[in-house]
Amino acid sequence: MAPPRRLTPVTRLPLPPRILDVLVRRARFETVQEVLELSAQELQTRTGFSAADAGTVIAAASHEVAPGPAATALDLQSGSHLERLGVGDFVLDSFLRGGLLVPGLTEVAGESATGKTQLCLQLCLAVQLPPEYGGLGSGAWPRYAGAAKPTVD
Repeated sequence: MAPPRRLTPVTRLPLPPRILDVLVRRARFETVQEVLELSAQELQTRTGFSAADAGTVIAAASHEVAPGPAATALDLQSGSHLERLGVGDFVLDSFLRGGLLVPGLTEVAGESATGKTQLCLQLCLAVQLPPEYGGLGSGAWPRYAGAAKPTVD
């Protein structure tokens, strides 16, 4: 079983006081993770923020939960020293030069019924495997940008 996820208070975000005030007092956010469960448009609707302010909030929240350095284009091209998580399919792993970058943020997009959800579910399982079996011994934070969001009971 994975250790419980640490929840970060939204007040830790390095944002201007006016933005933090809206997040905490008007929109009643308590954790950074609550902010990341919303798309930029949903955040705008809930807070009244401009698109720029919503983007600033999401960027700060994303950096708070995954503060690692960004990879350069040269790092991505050579890719030899970057840790990767295999997706569980030889062809896809070969195409991805060994899997998805870790730590990293990967957007999965495509036409309806092309396997996006299946791939994400596979990754949620793969990340939990112990390192000796190709996993990370960790957990996943799936984020959905559409109107319909799956729920886990």
